[in-house]
Amino acid sequence: LIKSGYPKHLLYKAYQRLGVAYEGLGDQKKAKSAYEKLLEALDYSDVPNDKVKKMKKDALFALESLKTSLPTKQYSVKELSLTSEHEDIRTLSSSIEIRKTAEKGRFAVAKDMIEVGEIVSNETAIVSSLVPSKRRTHCLYCCREVLLILIQYLMWPWKCSF
Repeated sequence: LIKSGYPKHLLYKAYQRLGVAYEGLGDQKKAKSAYEKLLEALDYSDVPNDKVKKMKKDALFALESLKTSLPTKQYSVKELSLTSEHEDIRTLSSSIEIRKTAEKGRFAVAKDMIEVGEIVSNETAIVSSLVPSKRRTHCLYCCREVLLILIQYLMWPWKCSF
């Protein structure tokens, strides 16, 4: 970016946008590099000190969240459907039997062989909460990862269009 003639006092904007874009694309190595360069570039910016402190804090938060990122495999509803439904409880697999005893109370038992990776229960959550480190990369409504291009700041809460 410096070789391209981009003004030194505005480099922070480019690195901030690069960091967010690379993070959204799942390229954590390039995102980390961009956020680190953002921290350096903020020293040359013409932004007021209070805003620089906030932007540095945000960049450090982004770097920290990269360390705790999990694989981003997304599953569709079709992929997570039951192979066969339980006759009484539609959210359970037919491979599950519900029993009740005085000692244990009510519990589930496998009545058939369950294959590795087989979905045995599939229900919609009544309540969900997003892990704080994912608040800048995931929708607060559906918790899916989303690609964001920031102009300068994005303050949550926000939600995607899913």
